[in-house]
Amino acid sequence: MIYCLFRHAAAQLMRDLVVRVGERVLVKRASLRVIQKIVEKIGYKILQRTVGKGISRWLPIAGAVGVAGYAYYDTNQVGKTSIEFFGSEITETDESDA
Repeated sequence: MIYCLFRHAAAQLMRDLVVRVGERVLVKRASLRVIQKIVEKIGYKILQRTVGKGISRWLPIAGAVGVAGYAYYDTNQVGKTSIEFFGSEITETDESDA
Protein backbone atom coordinates (compact mmCIF):
# COMPACT_ATOMS: atom_id res chain seq x y z
CA MET A 1 0.00 0.00 0.00
CA ILE A 2 2.86 2.41 0.75
CA TYR A 3 4.22 1.64 -2.72
CA CYS A 4 0.96 2.69 -4.39
CA LEU A 5 0.71 5.91 -2.40
CA PHE A 6 4.27 7.15 -2.60
CA ARG A 7 5.93 5.52 -5.60
CA HIS A 8 6.07 8.82 -7.48
CA ALA A 9 7.45 10.77 -4.50
CA ALA A 10 10.14 8.39 -3.37
CA ALA A 11 11.03 6.10 -6.23
CA GLN A 12 14.52 5.37 -4.88
CA LEU A 13 13.12 4.26 -1.54
CA MET A 14 10.43 2.08 -3.06
CA ARG A 15 12.82 0.18 -5.32
CA ASP A 16 14.14 -1.56 -2.22
CA LEU A 17 10.69 -2.98 -1.49
CA VAL A 18 9.31 -3.69 -4.95
CA VAL A 19 11.19 -5.33 -7.82
CA ARG A 20 9.83 -5.89 -11.33
CA VAL A 21 10.79 -9.13 -13.01
CA GLY A 22 9.30 -9.20 -16.49
CA GLU A 23 5.54 -8.88 -16.03
CA ARG A 24 5.64 -9.93 -12.40
CA VAL A 25 6.12 -7.71 -9.40
CA LEU A 26 8.00 -9.10 -6.45
CA VAL A 27 7.26 -7.49 -3.12
CA LYS A 28 9.65 -7.94 -0.24
CA ARG A 29 8.19 -8.19 3.22
CA ALA A 30 9.29 -5.07 5.05
CA SER A 31 9.93 -4.85 8.74
CA LEU A 32 8.38 -2.13 10.85
CA ARG A 33 11.77 -0.40 11.07
CA VAL A 34 12.14 -0.24 7.27
CA ILE A 35 8.60 1.09 6.87
CA GLN A 36 9.25 3.75 9.52
CA LYS A 37 12.41 4.88 7.72
CA ILE A 38 10.59 5.05 4.41
CA VAL A 39 7.67 7.00 5.85
CA GLU A 40 10.11 9.37 7.60
CA LYS A 41 11.98 10.08 4.35
CA ILE A 42 8.73 10.54 2.44
CA GLY A 43 7.44 12.91 5.12
CA TYR A 44 10.66 14.91 4.92
CA LYS A 45 10.35 15.23 1.12
CA ILE A 46 6.72 16.31 1.41
CA LEU A 47 7.68 18.86 4.08
CA GLN A 48 10.43 20.26 1.84
CA ARG A 49 8.03 20.67 -1.06
CA THR A 50 5.37 22.27 1.12
CA VAL A 51 7.80 24.72 2.71
CA GLY A 52 9.28 25.55 -0.69
CA LYS A 53 5.86 26.29 -2.14
CA GLY A 54 4.90 28.35 0.90
CA ILE A 55 8.04 30.46 0.68
CA SER A 56 7.64 30.98 -3.04
CA ARG A 57 4.07 32.18 -2.48
CA TRP A 58 4.88 34.61 0.36
CA LEU A 59 8.20 35.96 -0.92
CA PRO A 60 6.64 38.36 -3.48
CA ILE A 61 4.28 39.69 -0.81
CA ALA A 62 7.14 40.23 1.63
CA GLY A 63 9.09 41.99 -1.13
CA ALA A 64 6.16 44.26 -1.90
CA VAL A 65 5.80 45.17 1.78
CA GLY A 66 9.52 45.95 1.94
CA VAL A 67 9.39 48.15 -1.15
CA ALA A 68 6.27 49.91 0.16
CA GLY A 69 8.03 50.62 3.46
CA TYR A 70 11.04 52.06 1.69
CA ALA A 71 8.82 54.16 -0.61
CA TYR A 72 6.99 55.53 2.45
CA TYR A 73 10.25 56.41 4.18
CA ASP A 74 11.73 58.00 1.06
CA THR A 75 8.58 60.03 0.32
CA ASN A 76 8.51 61.20 3.95
CA GLN A 77 12.11 62.41 3.66
CA VAL A 78 11.36 64.25 0.41
CA GLY A 79 8.34 65.86 2.10
CA LYS A 80 10.43 67.05 5.06
CA THR A 81 13.05 68.50 2.73
CA SER A 82 10.36 70.25 0.67
CA ILE A 83 8.69 71.75 3.76
CA GLU A 84 12.05 72.97 5.03
CA PHE A 85 12.99 74.43 1.64
CA PHE A 86 9.70 76.10 0.79
CA GLY A 87 9.07 77.18 4.40
CA SER A 88 12.02 79.53 4.36
CA GLU A 89 12.22 82.77 2.46
CA ILE A 90 13.25 82.25 -1.14
CA THR A 91 15.19 84.96 -2.95
CA GLU A 92 15.92 84.90 -6.62
CA THR A 93 19.27 86.04 -7.92
CA ASP A 94 20.53 86.71 -11.40
CA GLU A 95 23.27 84.62 -12.86
CA SER A 96 25.60 87.60 -12.75
CA ASP A 97 25.26 87.75 -8.93
CA ALA A 98 26.43 84.19 -8.46
